[in-house]
Amino acid sequence: GLDTLMNELKRRGIRATIMATADFVDVYSTKFTKFHMDGNEIGLHGQTTFERLDNLTYDLQKVLLTQALEIVGGCTPCGLAWPVTGFRAQGFSQNEDTYRVINELGLTYNSTFQAGLTFAPGHDNDTVPYAIDGYNFWAVPITTVEYGESNERVYLCDISCGLAHRYTPEQYG
Repeated sequence: GLDTLMNELKRRGIRATIMATADFVDVYSTKFTKFHMDGNEIGLHGQTTFERLDNLTYDLQKVLLTQALEIVGGCTPCGLAWPVTGFRAQGFSQNEDTYRVINELGLTYNSTFQAGLTFAPGHDNDTVPYAIDGYNFWAVPITTVEYGESNERVYLCDISCGLAHRYTPEQYG
């Protein structure tokens, strides 16, 4: 699916951000190098799929995300590294310790927020980036849409749309 996605984005002239886990980049490093060379962004999505940060200590989060960032950022000794400036926690699982870690790692934005669903205090309905008080990164809420007969709000992401809500590629794209 990654090749199909990359080729379709390129065909349409669309640049995108893929939030990738370290284990995924490790397996598909050549594809991620090409994706970056095509002008796309690769963001940090943690170490492994389905990990939860919100129940880990600051120290464990720091180790986990530091190691993941080294892998997601490409191969520096090979000359095939790229800047990683964005972050989104798996399952939107973050806490104040996560904020501290991503701030210390020098990331510039955190998209572990969902417009109208998960947000920093005082930003309940924000749909555009906003500063997080006391930190040097921005919150970038992921777009949400109303879905189904109940008009449930869902975020636009491959897992949410494809697996959880059974969007077709036409509905998603």
